[in-house]
Amino acid sequence: MNMNMKATHIVHQKTIGANVLRTTFLSLAIERFFATAYSLDYETNRRFILLVIILLPVSYLFAFVWSISFLKYGLPYLVFVSFMTCLDILGTISCLMISRYNRKLRKFNLRTDIKLSQRYQIDENLRVLAIIRPLMISGVVFLSLSVWQRFILKVFVGGELGYFSRNLFYLLLEVYVALACFMLVKASKWRFKDRLFTLSQRIRHHPQSPISFANLIDGESSIVQPFRKHHITNVLGENIETDASFSDHFKMLEKFWDYK
Repeated sequence: MNMNMKATHIVHQKTIGANVLRTTFLSLAIERFFATAYSLDYETNRRFILLVIILLPVSYLFAFVWSISFLKYGLPYLVFVSFMTCLDILGTISCLMISRYNRKLRKFNLRTDIKLSQRYQIDENLRVLAIIRPLMISGVVFLSLSVWQRFILKVFVGGELGYFSRNLFYLLLEVYVALACFMLVKASKWRFKDRLFTLSQRIRHHPQSPISFANLIDGESSIVQPFRKHHITNVLGENIETDASFSDHFKMLEKFWDYK
C-alpha cells in the first residue's frame, strides 16, 4: 500500500468520529423526549437511569459497526450517505419539535400551579436542546456540502478531481467534527464560568473568609451587602436566613401568616 492509499485509508477511518457525534446527538434527543414526556418525576425516578446507561453505549456501538461496515466490507457509498442524511434530518426535526413543545409547556406552566421539579425539568430540557440543536443543523449543512461537492466534481469534472472528491467528502466531515467539538467546549466553557463565578462569590463572602472580613472592616458596601448573612429582611424588618432549608422557610411563612 503506497503513501496515497495509506493517507486515503486514514481519512476514511476518521468518519467514525462524525458517526459517533451523529448517533450521540440523536440519542440525546431521544433522552430529552422521555424527559419531556415524564417531566413530573424524570429526575427522581430511578428507572430512567437505565435509559441513559443503555442509550449512549448503544449509540456508540451502532456508530462503530456502521462505520466499519462501510470501510471494511465496502458498503455502497449511496447507502452510507443516505442513511447518514436520514439520521441528521430525523435528529434535527425531533430536536426542533421537542424544543417547541417544551416552550409551550413552560408558557402554560407559568400560568398554572405545578410542581417546581417539572418547571426545572422543562428548563433543563430547553437548555440541553439549545446546545445540541445547532450541532445537528451544522451536521446537515456539512453533509449537504460534502455530497454536492462530490457530485459536481465527479459528474461534471471527472478524472483525478473526481477521485479527489471522495477524500474531500471525508475531509469536510472531519471539519464538522472539529467544529462540533469546538461548539461543545464553548458551551461548556460558559457554564463553567458561571459556576466558577458563583463559587468564588460564595467563598469571598463567607463569614470566615479573610476577604469577607476585610470588606466588613472597610465599611458598608452596596456590592457586599446582598451576600451577607441575615441581610435580607421581610416586611416586618426581621432578618431572613438566606441559607435556610425548605422546612425552615415554610415554618417562617406559617409564622408570618399565623397558619394553624
